[in-house]
Amino acid sequence: MRKNFSVMKKYLSLLIIGATVICMHCSTSNDPTANNPNNPNNPNNPNNPNNPNNPSGSEITVTSVSPSVIYANDVITITGTGFNADPAKDTFEMGTIFSGFAPYGTEFGADGKFKIISASETQLVVQASDAQYIDFQLGNEQKRPWPFRIKANGKKLVSGFTKVRRMPFCIFERDHNTNVGTGCSFFLCPGDTMFSDGARGLYGASELYINGVLISGAKFPDSTKMRARIPKTLFGNTHDDCITDQFDFKIINGDGRSVTRKVYMSMSPPMFIDGASFDQSTYSRSGGGVAKLTITGYSLYNSCEVRISGLDYQAISALGAGDGFPNHASVEFGVGALPHNGSYSVSIRRNSTADWGFPIASFTATN
Repeated sequence: MRKNFSVMKKYLSLLIIGATVICMHCSTSNDPTANNPNNPNNPNNPNNPNNPNNPSGSEITVTSVSPSVIYANDVITITGTGFNADPAKDTFEMGTIFSGFAPYGTEFGADGKFKIISASETQLVVQASDAQYIDFQLGNEQKRPWPFRIKANGKKLVSGFTKVRRMPFCIFERDHNTNVGTGCSFFLCPGDTMFSDGARGLYGASELYINGVLISGAKFPDSTKMRARIPKTLFGNTHDDCITDQFDFKIINGDGRSVTRKVYMSMSPPMFIDGASFDQSTYSRSGGGVAKLTITGYSLYNSCEVRISGLDYQAISALGAGDGFPNHASVEFGVGALPHNGSYSVSIRRNSTADWGFPIASFTATN
């Protein structure tokens, strides 16, 4: 009997110890304090998604990127999951032309990184700190997709933009082989053919504007080239190619992106005389005939004056070229009014205040 009681006592002791352990475990599991390592609100809990050392937190995903066509100066909205709501704890990096994600701009002392403008757990809004430098990195714009990397909450994701394009850029040059004028201006002039072979970003149905005027017929063979002929009357019928100023040259590409540059330009096409001749070499004064002078050249000014000179004689007449800067014009002189026989020469000047040029033609008057 005593032996059986001893066995039962040991058995009860084991039950009490087991129950105590179970109760202690239950009490610990329900401990609401932050010190409980099993409490999901404990920041040190490895299952807490806010734990920066959490190896099993939410993965980063990207579900959409806006805009669909990316330029380096865009504000870019990235929608997905796994981002940190604190912008300072998110990192956005764009791939380089040499692959990888090295920090931008450090070799030139520039800030080429992306700013996190705003952040939530499902959206990042980013923009390049130095758009020109990022645009330079996009040398191979045919690379598809263009990679980017996001880091947040100890995770990272490498994804890519579907379409990345260069920002528009253009240098406007004068084609001296096309413009035969020899006016006093060395700048671009109305009537010039201009070109750019080192442009970029000229995608789709691009347009060229000069001083707010759409230049019809401008050609864009590809995203790096432009050809255009500037209308002679772009600034009306101003007749002095020495009058210059800076004007806005603007190109808008097919995506609606634009580039504007200030360019010095003459307000008139340069004028020059190619040749001049009378319809006869000799005229009779007694016959009361008319000497007809024809002048050919480039962009003749309506403001030009023509002077016929002889011994003790001079007469001045308007060239009468008309508006629009034609390439030839005619003027007639009454031979009967000439005071004497002999040789008469003709000179021309661009306006009433300019100096007379050298004689360009001559004829002989007889009885």
